[in-house]
Amino acid sequence: MMRLSRLRRSAGAGRASRLVALACALALLAWPPAQAEALPEPAGIVSVEQADEALARVAVAREEAAEHRYQSLLACAERLWVNRCRVAVETEHRRARERFAALERRAREVLREARNLERNQALAERLALAREQALIAPEAEDAARAQALARDAQRAARALDDAERERQAALNLARHARRQQEREAREKERAEREKLR
Repeated sequence: MMRLSRLRRSAGAGRASRLVALACALALLAWPPAQAEALPEPAGIVSVEQADEALARVAVAREEAAEHRYQSLLACAERLWVNRCRVAVETEHRRARERFAALERRAREVLREARNLERNQALAERLALAREQALIAPEAEDAARAQALARDAQRAARALDDAERERQAALNLARHARRQQEREAREKERAEREKLR
C-alpha cells in the first residue's frame, strides 16, 4: 500500500515536471522572434528605402528564426510526443521562411522597378537630347554653311580688293614712269635750248 502511494506520488511528480517542461516548450514554440513581429507586410513596401530596410530586417529575423528553431527543437526533445512537437516547430519555421521569402521578393521587386525606372529615365533623357540635337543639327549645318559662304565671300572680296590694289599700283607705276619720262624729256629739251642760246 505504501509502495503504491509512493509510486503514485512519484508518477504525479513526474507528470508535474513533464507538464512544466511541456508548458515551457509550448511557450517557446509560441514565442516568435522579436524581429519577425516587427517585419512589415510585403504590400507595404513601396519605396527603395523601405525595401533596403526590409531586406536588412529580414536578414536579422532569419538568424533569430534559426536560433528559435534550434531552441524549440531542443525543447521538443524533452517532450513526450517529440515528433508532434518537431512537426509543429518545422511548420512554424516553414511559415516564417515563407514570410521572409515573400518580403524579400517584394523588396527585390521594388528595387528592380526603381533601377528600371532610373534606367528608363536616363534613356529617355538621352533620346530627348539626341532628338533635340537632331533638330538642331540642320540649323547648325545651315549656320556652318552660311559661315562658310560668308568666309568665301570675304575671301573673294579680299581677292578683288587685292586685284584692284595691284591694278591701281600698276597704273600708279605706269603714271609715275610716264611723268618721269616727261620730266626727263622736258629737262632734255631745256638742256638743248640752253645749248642753243
